[in-house]
Amino acid sequence: MNSNFQFIKEEWPEVFDRFQKAEKYAISDPRTSLAYSRMGIELCLNWMYENDPALELPFDTSLNGLMMDHNFSHQVPQKILTDLHLIRKTGNLATHNKSVSKDDSLSSIEKAFFFSRYLSRSYNPEDYKDPGMFSWDFVPQESVEKLTQRQLKELIDQFDSSVDKWQEKIKEAEEKAAELAKTNELYRKRVEELEAELASNKEAAKEEDAVVHPVNEKETRRYFIDVSLREAGWDLNGARDKEYKVNYMPTSTNKSETGYIDYVLWDDDGRPLALVEAKKSLVSAKKGENQAQLYADSLEKTFGRRPIMFYSNGFENYIWDDQFYKAAREIKGFYTKRELQTMMYRRENRKDIRTHPIDTDIAGRPYQMRSIRSIAEHFAGNDAQTGKLIGKNRKALLVLATGTGKTRTSIALSKLLFEANWAKRILFLADRISLVKQAHRNFVKHLPEYSTVNLLEDKENPNTRLAFSTYKTMMNLIDKVREGDERFYGVGHFDLVIVDEAHRSIYQKYKAIFEYFDSLSLGLTATPKDFIHHNTYEVFGLSDHNPTDAYSFEEAVAEGHLTDYVSIP
Repeated sequence: MNSNFQFIKEEWPEVFDRFQKAEKYAISDPRTSLAYSRMGIELCLNWMYENDPALELPFDTSLNGLMMDHNFSHQVPQKILTDLHLIRKTGNLATHNKSVSKDDSLSSIEKAFFFSRYLSRSYNPEDYKDPGMFSWDFVPQESVEKLTQRQLKELIDQFDSSVDKWQEKIKEAEEKAAELAKTNELYRKRVEELEAELASNKEAAKEEDAVVHPVNEKETRRYFIDVSLREAGWDLNGARDKEYKVNYMPTSTNKSETGYIDYVLWDDDGRPLALVEAKKSLVSAKKGENQAQLYADSLEKTFGRRPIMFYSNGFENYIWDDQFYKAAREIKGFYTKRELQTMMYRRENRKDIRTHPIDTDIAGRPYQMRSIRSIAEHFAGNDAQTGKLIGKNRKALLVLATGTGKTRTSIALSKLLFEANWAKRILFLADRISLVKQAHRNFVKHLPEYSTVNLLEDKENPNTRLAFSTYKTMMNLIDKVREGDERFYGVGHFDLVIVDEAHRSIYQKYKAIFEYFDSLSLGLTATPKDFIHHNTYEVFGLSDHNPTDAYSFEEAVAEGHLTDYVSIP
């Protein structure tokens, strides 16, 4: 069978196999096609990291981590990088059993084709044969037997396992190469020559790509936002979902006093939960803030409820509930309907955590109660003009000496946030299995009324209030394939993330977890770090040596809560 990808078959047979199958299933089985396209680009990227001296495997070796690495993202043309992210995102939709269509699969194989051209032109210029433009004649129209969801999952699990082994070999090879470069001058010079040659090839490929790669900026941006919204469960099929007409716009911006909102996300009662203002990809998404406010004003006048505001350029996304927070914040995606409904509920039912009672049976020591109040005052405040309860900061760091009850303090804080309607679901993270199990036992003991799950042992339930995990397990739950919709963690799934021993493991690879979840966060540690690349204070938005609250070993000894060290001669 002829294929658009025939030109890479000899040099990259495994990649060819994936892309050809994506082409084969594009019309009859879009879900399988999208999965194959995603696997194809993941093979390509891992090959690039193995063979390109300018690329070194980052801490985060997921597909998104490989794309986001500085060296990779700055050498690939922006149009290609955008295409890769869209293939990744639509591939995620397919593997997470979300809604996809043949438009998605056809778009992905075309984008995979232009990436393949760039790859071949950059890394195999001597044997490169111009394949011309993408031909739809090579896409089979006849029906092909579909893969079941179980078959697809088994296929991807097997693929993920092979990629993990491949990456281990790449890391070993990188380490050996680094040692060899230190001791062998000829080897080092040869690597430099190869890097220069590859750089020249990449520049030539960029120039060709700029000529042959068709792109519609507006359509790409809108498609990118569409995909991100579908990741959060929004199908956007209703007549009111896009380009929704509104009135009450100021005459200074529109003489007709009407406007058209890019996206409106609706509640089950027919009222708006949120709106999305889409901006051009080449400008900051922040430029959509004022327009989003005007649209929110209009919807509020029409429906009697102010929606949550999102604004996005397809790559940067911001969320703003201006009824509670004074400023917007950047997020990694969009909220689900259930999560937005929870935000609306909190507007009427959120209590002041600064005055809400603390369960002293859990954390009754004076310094523990002070710590909880310090965190509450860090998170909550009053509007200077109206006096209304508002949110302030979203990250806190608690520095307590080992043995003074960091976990018990976090348990009491969790109960307070539950009771005050600040949190519905809380995630507890640690870097060691023993710490996760210990924390799980303590939470169950002191909060038996709240459902819990240890994600190292059991599957998540969407109604679970407290989840416990290691960093690695949580990264896998975010990135990997899962059965059914409910096990996919959206950016708004957790309301508080507690990080035990926050001075360890959170700076590189696992920092992505805290960037992914749009939640309050609390770090617990006895020994914070303030190094340039390992700064615990910086991770939690604080200046050096200025935690939200602290209780030192010396204070604990002086007050009789700990015993001082005894030197043994």
